[in-house]
Amino acid sequence: MGLFAYSQAGFVVAHENEVRVWDAKIDGPRWWRPLNARIVGVGSAGALISTLEESGMLVLWDGATGAYVAGSEFRGPTGLAASGSGCAVATREGVELFGPSGRTALPIPGVSALRFSNDGASLGLGFQDGRVSILELASGRPLREAQIPGGAVTAVAERVPGEWFASAGSALHLVTGADVTRVTGLGGKTITDVWSGPRATMFALVADQITVALEWPSRDTICSQTYVDKTPLGVAFGPPGDDGFYVGLTGGDGNRRELRTGDLYRTDPHPGHVRNRWMVMPGFEAEVAARALS
Repeated sequence: MGLFAYSQAGFVVAHENEVRVWDAKIDGPRWWRPLNARIVGVGSAGALISTLEESGMLVLWDGATGAYVAGSEFRGPTGLAASGSGCAVATREGVELFGPSGRTALPIPGVSALRFSNDGASLGLGFQDGRVSILELASGRPLREAQIPGGAVTAVAERVPGEWFASAGSALHLVTGADVTRVTGLGGKTITDVWSGPRATMFALVADQITVALEWPSRDTICSQTYVDKTPLGVAFGPPGDDGFYVGLTGGDGNRRELRTGDLYRTDPHPGHVRNRWMVMPGFEAEVAARALS
């Protein structure tokens, strides 16, 4: 499950039993809170921050203030995805949708990765056996299904309506209807996260200690960051008007790369927390970045 989440609601990193939230551009810490058990998943979408504890307790928080909004408990959680209206929680038995208005159970077991579409109307699901399914939430029916090679699906993300990225093992694939096309791969490494949007001209992924942003459809590298003493938890791009590339890191920290200049920034610690230091080996291709941003 993801211990990093990003949206205009906030830049969120979980560390042990703490949730730490910065403003969307990580210019300053917003709020943090210790929870009752180790956090196994976080979400950020709309105006809400979500946290899922090892015990199965899910809570929705106000992203700006950290005030409690709603909560519920789930048995055997294995994954979390967030939208502006609530969350989807994968469990051993299936998927449950939860929001301020209540919860709905879907008997879909075996989910290993999940993420909402950009408009929140559908839910991308990856499975332990390599299947990918796009679920229409209004009807509960699958819009499309496909099979990707490489074993369990580790991450899914909508590229544009009708096209989804899905990773398994060391390879990233594009799912269009029932068609599957290999996009790229990092031999000997495991891809653990993929992100696309809001621009259709770029996508990003995490593979072990490496994060990389690439142009679409050329697949040329825009920037990369290799971490020595931390592990990337996830990646994200900023919304329209924000040209940032965001990375959540173990230890409750994160980075932002400004894609127009290549400048690299870090999170500042919350009050009462130690200022951690870490080593990162950056790469930046200004011409590719300018092309992707144009």
